[in-house]
Amino acid sequence: MNARAVEHRELVWNAMDAPRVELGCCTVARPVRLSNEGVVVPRVVITHAVEDVDRWLQGKAGRAAAIESGTGSNVTDYVAADGSKNVAITADVSDPATLQGMLASPPPEVLAAMQAHGVVQPITAYVER
Repeated sequence: MNARAVEHRELVWNAMDAPRVELGCCTVARPVRLSNEGVVVPRVVITHAVEDVDRWLQGKAGRAAAIESGTGSNVTDYVAADGSKNVAITADVSDPATLQGMLASPPPEVLAAMQAHGVVQPITAYVER
């Protein structure tokens, strides 16, 4: 069996094991992100504007570290397709309340990183439910 066939087989197997979600007319497999403890971890989307998108993108490692300090993992950055200065970040967050507290009242080192990266308030967080 070639590598592509093995990969496809693994994807099908994972989809078969995924929890099902009713969407009115049909049932679909819902992807699940698991923490090390085997507990479903909600995804959080954070949105805000920035002073300069290129400068903000240069701070990716520091941003990921800050979010990880607020119980996040799998941090991904997004920029607006329309070329505006709006950005979004997604992360799997084991304790959304801790992350939201950090965003509302950032520790000095996180606040300094936000200022250095050109983050513009307000910051909005959306939690998967």
